[in-house]
Amino acid sequence: MARFNAFFFVIFIVREYLTLKASRPLFIISQDFILTRNAKVLFSQIAEWRPPRGGSEPSVITKDKRQIDLPTSLLEKDKRRELEALISERIAQITS
Repeated sequence: MARFNAFFFVIFIVREYLTLKASRPLFIISQDFILTRNAKVLFSQIAEWRPPRGGSEPSVITKDKRQIDLPTSLLEKDKRRELEALISERIAQITS
């Protein structure tokens, strides 16, 4: 019986770990690109920056007309603003 319980406990722990890992947003900004869980976008491929409005996520529109939402809603307000300013500044540098 103890082996049976230990087996299900291990399965439960692994499942919870995977759930937490999958729900955590992936968001990385480098000098050349933005990496999210769904896409890697080069700054040179960005045609338009759309800041958040009314609770929506900020997004970028690529030159091939794809809209990519940037998952910033889980960040603190100050960090979110700093990140959005950094992205818009970087896009302005590339497009000008």
